[in-house]
Amino acid sequence: MMRSQATVTVAGALIAASWVGYLSAQDAMRFADTPAQSLFLRSRAVVVASGSVRQLRSVILRGHITAVGDGEPVDGAVEIRCLLPDHFLRVETIGNVQRWSGYAGRSLLTSIRQGGKVETPPGNLTSTLLAVARAHFTRLMLGALTYIPADQELTFRSGGATAAPVDPRIQASTGTAVSNDMPERFVLDVMSDTFSARFEVDSISGVPVRLTYPGANRVSTTMRFADRRAVGGFLMPYRITVSAGDRVLETLTFDEILINPEMGKADFKR
Repeated sequence: MMRSQATVTVAGALIAASWVGYLSAQDAMRFADTPAQSLFLRSRAVVVASGSVRQLRSVILRGHITAVGDGEPVDGAVEIRCLLPDHFLRVETIGNVQRWSGYAGRSLLTSIRQGGKVETPPGNLTSTLLAVARAHFTRLMLGALTYIPADQELTFRSGGATAAPVDPRIQASTGTAVSNDMPERFVLDVMSDTFSARFEVDSISGVPVRLTYPGANRVSTTMRFADRRAVGGFLMPYRITVSAGDRVLETLTFDEILINPEMGKADFKR
């Protein structure tokens, strides 16, 4: 049986009351209303099965990627490295080509490697690609771990689930009712000056299940988080699917996830 909105809100409010000091010390975030705070903290309490987000220092995710190219889908390997608070690198290996995307502090790591050659983007694209990489890191950490990167000041606002999420900076609902077309989800609009997404939480388990955001050419793009398993005190997703409209862009399936592995800045050198 599905829990009611009131049940989730009351449970979340109890969690929020006990975590308020922890929250203000840990994250640069704001809540536009009490239901938003309650729902997010309830979700975090589920994802962080033991310990706390404060204990998170580094993450490695290794597995396989199925990506949609110009023709048939192609398969390859993927490794994602995160060294908090400001180092992120995703390496895709498809055939003999490696695609790097990410950053180390203020340095862009994005490049293409093939046959010992390294191709980097033009300098005039650096700031744009840095912004893209930071947004990707924020979405990954928010949806997988309810972690907010230190350089983001996000505002959370409660809203009803919709079939076609919109950019919350343009139109954000302040209601808390769940629409009939998607009763299994509770939604938070998440925004800053440079970031916007809809954060959807399963109404029964409490885990984040997807983020929807304006993608390329403002097309609604969705990251889905599934197959969560306990790893190092966190409930981690072992499958992430990214789609634009009805088209699946990529599926990441992880074979290994490491929480707080030994890692240093040398692991992010171009």
